[in-house]
Amino acid sequence: MAQASVLQVVTANDLESGGVVYLTSGGTWRPEMQNATIVRTAGDANFLMAQAALHKGYVVEPYLVEVCRDADGRLEPVLQHERNRSVAHVHHPITDRALAALVQPVFTAL
Repeated sequence: MAQASVLQVVTANDLESGGVVYLTSGGTWRPEMQNATIVRTAGDANFLMAQAALHKGYVVEPYLVEVCRDADGRLEPVLQHERNRSVAHVHHPITDRALAALVQPVFTAL
């Protein structure tokens, strides 16, 4: 019986929104895993990680995630942590005014 090959995609977090993004074949970052470039070989992995490193101003900590295809042929992460991460809510930056309204002083000045 032949062993199935390991599939991977490059993921990171968007620097501005904090949302999960995936590297596409066009060299862009998209929130949809289905648009991600699939890594099949070590050469692919090295090339795509080098490409991802060029995007330091746009994404944080790119890394490879193992994926598989579900019954419908859609990509999904193998690890539960990555499945949770892929469907997590996007965090939006909080403005200073909104943050100030949320923070209650711990003590008052004398």
